[in-house]
Amino acid sequence: MQYELELKPFIRKVGFKYKIIYITDIKLHSSKRRPTKSVVEKIKKSSSINKPSRLYGFKIDEFKDKKNTDEIVIDIIQRDPNLFNYIQEERERGYGILLRIPEGGIPIILGDDTLKFMESKNGKRVLRGLNK
Repeated sequence: MQYELELKPFIRKVGFKYKIIYITDIKLHSSKRRPTKSVVEKIKKSSSINKPSRLYGFKIDEFKDKKNTDEIVIDIIQRDPNLFNYIQEERERGYGILLRIPEGGIPIILGDDTLKFMESKNGKRVLRGLNK
């Protein structure tokens, strides 16, 4: 069975259990992070310990053609080939997988390292160059 991710309002089905993946924010970092190898492994680990986790290693340039943050998140999640296998396994176990996105869109915030860089001498030079 082929799965496709789509954004639409949630309608609860009677007798069905759900696992919800909360998307809280997107943080922009200036330091290089090692890319997250498997989105599914992060989801499994996070749900097993019932704590939030973060995905790393995506470049802004990869998402120039996206219209909003919702499309960016769906694109990141769809890149993992194991995702649809995970969804199918959970469906067989009686769970539906939901992606919860804030109503006003996903906030994009600056990471601590980015804020420190912007306050540094080199960061101020970059900002002056952008303002010209």
